[in-house]
Amino acid sequence: MNGPYWLRLGDQSDYEAYFELHELLNELEDVDQAYGDKGIGQVTEWRDLGFETTEFRGNNYISLYVGEDDKPDPVRDLDDHERRQVEQTLDRGDRSAATEANTMKRTAQDQPAEWPVYSDEKRSRNPASRKRL
Repeated sequence: MNGPYWLRLGDQSDYEAYFELHELLNELEDVDQAYGDKGIGQVTEWRDLGFETTEFRGNNYISLYVGEDDKPDPVRDLDDHERRQVEQTLDRGDRSAATEANTMKRTAQDQPAEWPVYSDEKRSRNPASRKRL
């Protein structure tokens, strides 16, 4: 990864940075559940620097890409593995993608089960601490 993942949910949202894939997947899962029965919807089409779902389409699509550290300027699109993780997270029949990413991250770094503990340069799951641009 070159920088943080930048996410914007449609036209009415601000860009938010997520420094780890598991943070991004957790946020997508939380927002999807908060939207009620329809949720964000399943991914229907990948676009340059984002994707459309059954609920976010056309010019109101979801922007998602890896960008600069301090501003939402694109560096690269998501790779195939990252896209599969997003698709699995938004598939209401399979809510295990975020959990799988967390497990893989913990195992890879040999961190204790009670993580995540974020350092100052990483962001917490607290919405008040998210970087908005």
